[in-house]
Amino acid sequence: MQKILAFSLFLVASTLVRAEETYKTFSLKSSDFEVYGNFSYLWKNKNQDSTEILQFSQTELKANLINSQQNFASVKFALELFFTQNNKFLGKQVYEIFSEQTNLPKNLEVFTTKNFENLTLKPNQIENAFEFRLADIVWTQKIDFQKLPPEFIPNKKSLVERVFPEKMGKKEFEKALLHFTKVVRNEPENSSAYFKRGENFFNQELFQNALDDFTKAIELDPNYKEAFLLRGILYERQEKFEFALNDFNSALKIDKNYEEAYVNRAYLNFKLDFSEDAVKDFSEALRINETDESYTNRGCCYFNLKSYELALADFSKAIELEKDNLDALFNRGTLLGFLGKNELAIVDLTSLIEKNPNFVEAFINRGNFYLELKDYTKAEDDFRQSLVLEPSYNVSHYNFALALVGNQKYRDAIWQLKKYLENEPTDTEAQKMLENLKKLLNK
Repeated sequence: MQKILAFSLFLVASTLVRAEETYKTFSLKSSDFEVYGNFSYLWKNKNQDSTEILQFSQTELKANLINSQQNFASVKFALELFFTQNNKFLGKQVYEIFSEQTNLPKNLEVFTTKNFENLTLKPNQIENAFEFRLADIVWTQKIDFQKLPPEFIPNKKSLVERVFPEKMGKKEFEKALLHFTKVVRNEPENSSAYFKRGENFFNQELFQNALDDFTKAIELDPNYKEAFLLRGILYERQEKFEFALNDFNSALKIDKNYEEAYVNRAYLNFKLDFSEDAVKDFSEALRINETDESYTNRGCCYFNLKSYELALADFSKAIELEKDNLDALFNRGTLLGFLGKNELAIVDLTSLIEKNPNFVEAFINRGNFYLELKDYTKAEDDFRQSLVLEPSYNVSHYNFALALVGNQKYRDAIWQLKKYLENEPTDTEAQKMLENLKKLLNK
């Protein structure tokens, strides 16, 4: 069934004079909704060749959702009014329809303009004096405040540690640099020396020096797969993604069982939003070596592809291989809650918090799932602790307010909403909640 949303638009008054009045209807459609209504205007003939517009008014405007997008929070659009004689822009009014609304208030803010003054046209054009146009249509997707999407970001740090040595101290680095520099001077064809020196440059974040040495190592030895791999990672950091992909491909041509090359190419594909290709690469890496990191990261890709059961299976396998894999535990718990399995989600996030009491996102998401279960006191506790750990997490203020409302602690909820709105002043839903709470306390 279509939703009919009714509201009124423009009313502009001018001095009443004897005149004729023309009534018009209009209808404007986009792919998802239509706007229609009527308007009228007073006019009089100034002389045989000129007609003057005296007043414009509108008495009805409706919006009819045709194919409303699922889970939309609101649709915002503008109506623009033009004088057809010379395509003169007369004004613009912005509207917003919220998903939970079926009827909007009839008394909206009156639209006024002085642009109706001195509008004249030929008498035979009076029937089509004005034109409405639909503009600036913006759909806002509905986000359930109680379900934060999992933070599925592959943990690249662990992969770097498997490829590179631990960072050296300054003296140790200078010693190694001096050594490998002497080697390449005495043995200019020694590709390994260039590679090792490049590794040390990379380790110290001297990336251009590292890039030069890796390139030299490849020139001397075109089958140096490790040099291709590290140069590819450098190119990725520089956002030269095509060069990075070519180097990862080259490393895999040299060794089709090169696990690190599959893993790093998977990261690149994930970053470029090619989740299907990333799944294939992580699967190849797992064929060679089953690690909890690769299961965790493939689970992230499955989530992006909305293959939720496969994602859960991968997170579970990662936890089976490494019970202290906190990323897998967080992602599985959050995904379980995302799928409505709140009790199981809370079990995972509680286990995570026991292992790491400073994991702020776990407190936020567990609090969200307690909200789903209407356990407002435990939700309060989690949001309060999340703000102790990270005061800048603004979402905690908003969700904390919801928990406080659930426990009828309205004054405290008002304070949390004000803190939230300091950073999100345009959030109309939060503003509406704040005003409603203030009215409730004033009764």
